[in-house]
Amino acid sequence: MNKLRSTLLIAAWLISTFAIAQEGVSIGNWRTHLPYQKVIAVEPVGSKIYAATEFELFYYDTQDNSINIKNKINGLSDIGISTIRYNHSQRKLFIAYTNANVDLICSDGRIKNMSDIKDKNIMGNKSINNVFFDGDLAYVACGFGIVVFDLKKEEVKDTYYIGNQGDAVNVTDIAFFNNRIYASTDDGLYYASLDAQNLANYAAWHFDNTLIHPHLAYTEMEVFNGQLLINFDGGFNADTVFVHNGSQWGYFHKDEVTQRYELRAYNDRLIMTNRYGIKVYDRNNNEIHNFFSPGGNIVPLSTAVDQNGDYWIGDSSRGLIKTSDGWNNMDVKPNGPASKNVFELQAFGDQVWIATGGHAANWGKRYMAEGVARFDGMWTIFNRTTLSDFDQYSDFVCTATDPNDPTVTYVGTWGYGVLKFKNDALEEVYNADNSTLDYWVQDHNLINISGLAFDSKGNLWVANTGAVKALSVMDRHGIWRAYNLGGSLSGIDIGTMLVDDNDYKWITRRNGEVIVFNDNGTLDNTADDRTMNLTTAKNHGNLAGSVTCLIVDNNGRVWAGSDKGPCLFEDSKKIFNSSDYDATQIRVPRNDGTDQYDYLFAGSSVLSMATVKGTNQIWFGLETGVYLMSFDGKPKQIHHFNTNNSPLLDNAVNTMAIDKSGEVFFGTSSGIISYRGESATPEPHVSNVVAYPNPVRMGYNGYVGIKGLVSNSLVRITTVDGAFVTQLMSEGGQAVWDCTNINGEKVEPGVYLIFVSTKEGSNKFATKILIMN
Repeated sequence: MNKLRSTLLIAAWLISTFAIAQEGVSIGNWRTHLPYQKVIAVEPVGSKIYAATEFELFYYDTQDNSINIKNKINGLSDIGISTIRYNHSQRKLFIAYTNANVDLICSDGRIKNMSDIKDKNIMGNKSINNVFFDGDLAYVACGFGIVVFDLKKEEVKDTYYIGNQGDAVNVTDIAFFNNRIYASTDDGLYYASLDAQNLANYAAWHFDNTLIHPHLAYTEMEVFNGQLLINFDGGFNADTVFVHNGSQWGYFHKDEVTQRYELRAYNDRLIMTNRYGIKVYDRNNNEIHNFFSPGGNIVPLSTAVDQNGDYWIGDSSRGLIKTSDGWNNMDVKPNGPASKNVFELQAFGDQVWIATGGHAANWGKRYMAEGVARFDGMWTIFNRTTLSDFDQYSDFVCTATDPNDPTVTYVGTWGYGVLKFKNDALEEVYNADNSTLDYWVQDHNLINISGLAFDSKGNLWVANTGAVKALSVMDRHGIWRAYNLGGSLSGIDIGTMLVDDNDYKWITRRNGEVIVFNDNGTLDNTADDRTMNLTTAKNHGNLAGSVTCLIVDNNGRVWAGSDKGPCLFEDSKKIFNSSDYDATQIRVPRNDGTDQYDYLFAGSSVLSMATVKGTNQIWFGLETGVYLMSFDGKPKQIHHFNTNNSPLLDNAVNTMAIDKSGEVFFGTSSGIISYRGESATPEPHVSNVVAYPNPVRMGYNGYVGIKGLVSNSLVRITTVDGAFVTQLMSEGGQAVWDCTNINGEKVEPGVYLIFVSTKEGSNKFATKILIMN
């Protein structure tokens, strides 16, 4: 046996003895959780079929059948795409964003950001509608005029304001025809001679009065077989395509009035992407294909032909569709939620649930029907598309998973009560007919649920906002009870709810105050129930401001996030047993040699918070990004992420949740993104210790996570010969190794053994890691 073959066999044997665990995303890295059902633009580039959604980009590789995502995490500069087009001359994919930012993906994989339009103070609507190429030049149709990019030099070449007296006009598309440059707009068609000395001079531009209807909104233009075609946007089933044959304007298939989203010309065919189908015409303008049902109904937005002659369709709800004949199909899209909308995130174990609905500012309905979804490595969607008889429900507000049966999750709705899901099926709907839940006093057609939470005994508590008895509970046996919180607290609007370590129920109010309810562990005896209403007044709660969110930390303390910063209740038992129960704000020393201090995030609006299990760490969501703070001793900032220094989708994080692995999910108005933290939920005892990624492949520069630990575990790493390498302390249930020895030097390739010691004194071999060369 030769040496190379022997080495390969040994490496294969070593890999086979390790659990190849990638754990979704590695420590310190990000991933987005965005919808991919709606593809707004398609562009084939060799074997890659690029598909743009309203948020980011993905491509399907026809050679290896892989689906790949391009976003802020792996190189793009922004989110929110308006269009994409490929420039064959420079072999660069042009990506335009809704905020007028531009990226170029080059043939060597390099991504060049061109933020000139985005950054410049420009008169008019700063958006990008379309792009037209002439050799190395990209003519960009903007909301204010035309910007010309030199793609070879990767710089802006010129800007044209083409309206009357140089006014800004919304240019929707651009075309070259009969030695003229044409620009379609919201109000007619403009043109200029390509021989004009200075196209930046508005006097070079003329309004085309020869159109059959000059003053209409035109959206798409294309040149095909010596003809200029332009589409009038008349709305639903009221579009018209006009055609210029070189001498005069006429109609193109005048009876075809369906709404059109795209015109695309090839040498031998013209593709019109219409509202409910795609029509293809030959060089004589004869219809040769009509695609309306490749594997089911379509609502296409973009269509392109690849190098093999296959059609690729960007659909409104099915993602990317491949068809060759209009009947056979292949649907392609990455896994993701149904919507970017997120009102609440909740985590239980390795599950993360998203409620997409919410309520209006006046506490009324929004009629949002995207449903709820669960992430456990893959997204599972529950809405009217995936479930029968679900179209009657909307505005999903909150969720709670049964701690004694993770196959059961309850969903609070704004209007319909509580939905019970078991094994991914809707099993029960609790409303006024079969529970103590009651109607909103302002609208007796709505049963509004604002919060759900389980207590330590497994009872489900329900915040029934606006009901006379605003708090209900369903015990473990399915028996319901309702509680009147007091005369002044009856029929009021309430918000989120949590149950603390003392089984006290904390409920936010619409006015920013907080209700605390204690049933004293006797569900049937209301005589010993106690209620306290906390305000900003001293000796009445001393809240920092109007409260928006609540959490319990790992020491049992309750934090209240407000519009003026967070405050802390050190011991919630004092609320009912002492007059000294007021909240305090966290002092942060200035470290300037004085004894002066500031209050943590004083004056800032705290939108969301989340406790890192097994640690003294808390994530705070502010309007300036997210902060991870440690409270081991003096408050210490570990991370501050915002849109400038991270892939965070939006600085305002309205909700967040952390799963068992330590992945923290941030919900924003732009969608969900998650970050894999250094800490994980601790186990009650050391068992099933896992190191990931394992094996550590060549070129990997990230951290190795060692999870399945109890809090404050000591992790010792040795070689297979027993030589000491380094030791680590766990944060919660996870230790993090940077693959260096005790001296900070990178370790050599090989197998390393992991031993775990706990504070109880146990010491045992846990697992092994393969570092590959």
